[in-house]
Amino acid sequence: MFSLVLKIHIAAAVLSALCFWLPIAVAKGGNAHKKLGFVYVFLLFVTSTTAIALLILTSDATARPATARMPLDHYAGDPVLYRAFQGFLGYVAFATFSAAITGLQALKHRARAVLAQTVFHGLVAVGGLAVVLQGFRHGVTPMIAVGAAGALLGVCSIKVARTLERDRNARWNGHILGMIASGIGAYSALAIVLANRMAPEFFHGEAGVVVWLIPATIGVPAMLWAMKRYAARGDA
Repeated sequence: MFSLVLKIHIAAAVLSALCFWLPIAVAKGGNAHKKLGFVYVFLLFVTSTTAIALLILTSDATARPATARMPLDHYAGDPVLYRAFQGFLGYVAFATFSAAITGLQALKHRARAVLAQTVFHGLVAVGGLAVVLQGFRHGVTPMIAVGAAGALLGVCSIKVARTLERDRNARWNGHILGMIASGIGAYSALAIVLANRMAPEFFHGEAGVVVWLIPATIGVPAMLWAMKRYAARGDA
């Protein structure tokens, strides 16, 4: 079971990372943009659900091939920290998909869409705070950094969601915020898997937080630039 889920997860993760760029490359608002966006979100859904399934299956490390190394393995000697890091990775998967789905919902200004946005972002914010607390408890810097970023993003996104019904720019900003944030999450996940395989000593050290921050360092300025550009053009 683990091997099958892992294969599906890897395939969906790679395809979603590649598909992230396709809606950006075509005309905004057109059929191609919308269809490619839905494909991307679907692939991200598969990636996130299989990631959570893998975390559940890794509750017993002997139930999977020894060659299937995961970031969790570093904490196998400490059951409490192992479960905390397991929950942390689950949070990253949930936050990534929730960003994508709320990015789609942001273009709708009905009250139901606003409610869905608020609920998703609220869970991301609360979950981020819980991750920060766990990070301080166990002294794991990436948990503190990513949890704080998630909590801040969740709070900011709630503020944007509350203006969707009356502000066209807010709808477009919410769409950009959600989709690019999901890309940051997707590429962060790819980065940690690669780092765990190529340089586990560096990744699990204090400097390993750099791996988590690289996608955000690129994505956040791109997010702000896109919001400013399309607000100036009035394409909301």
